[in-house]
Amino acid sequence: MSSKKIVTGDYTIQSLNGKVNIIGDLVVTGNHSAVENTTISDNVITLNAGETNANGITPTYTTVGAPAAGIEIARGGLATVSLIYVETGGGADGVWKYTNDGSVFHTIGSGGGGGGGGLNYVSDDSAPELGGNLNVHLHTIYSSNKQVVLGLNTPANGGTGLFVTNSLTTNAELVTNKKALTYSIIFG
Repeated sequence: MSSKKIVTGDYTIQSLNGKVNIIGDLVVTGNHSAVENTTISDNVITLNAGETNANGITPTYTTVGAPAAGIEIARGGLATVSLIYVETGGGADGVWKYTNDGSVFHTIGSGGGGGGGGLNYVSDDSAPELGGNLNVHLHTIYSSNKQVVLGLNTPANGGTGLFVTNSLTTNAELVTNKKALTYSIIFG
């Protein structure tokens, strides 16, 4: 048997033992819901439930100016931070973004199948590490001010194939096998 209670103003339910149990589904309708000290035992939280747009998320997230859904964390006097999924063209063309300052959003990963971090530049990482071999394939490695350029060539005559160009030298081969062997014999 269902029943309905209509009240004007606030309505409080208080349990004497500190617990209110609701058996069945709880539907809250309104523009604002405030919940404090929440523990969620479900391992998946669905945001934007009931979306029916064939091209993805409908509401525009004003901070990014595009349809998006995600999580915001209000930080009092500090900038609100967010983790959001932004629709970029409908279908499967969305990207994950985050902000640490409330205004500049950074894309996370490539969204495809392989790798992709969240950095715009390797220099953003103070201690970058490779998870495998680095194949420069006919390219060079250089500093951003181009003061030092490392180039790789096929080793010949016992050489390393690793060359350096800087303000003092052009295309000078770094330590060769012969030099390394000589060094190890002399200095052990």
